[in-house]
Amino acid sequence: MSIEYLRHEALTSLAYQSWLDRGQPIGSPEIDWTIAEQKLAAQEALDLAFAHEKLPEYSLASLEACLPATTITQAGGEPGRQFLGTATARI
Repeated sequence: MSIEYLRHEALTSLAYQSWLDRGQPIGSPEIDWTIAEQKLAAQEALDLAFAHEKLPEYSLASLEACLPATTITQAGGEPGRQFLGTATARI
């Protein structure tokens, strides 16, 4: 299996979990895919940091806690759920 295939499978799984977590809304797959990309990028940054032994005491959850949250507004102007606004890890 190629790295691209494995990455796509990881994104698909994360996007599906995001969709479930958001209550399975119809018509907003781009939100779930964006959340999945952010989470995977954060995990990849964390993996790289561990590989270079720069952040041995941190976990993905602690990195996510440092990232700003963005509220999605649903149709009709009602506030939706929050998701991470960026996946840039502070290394």
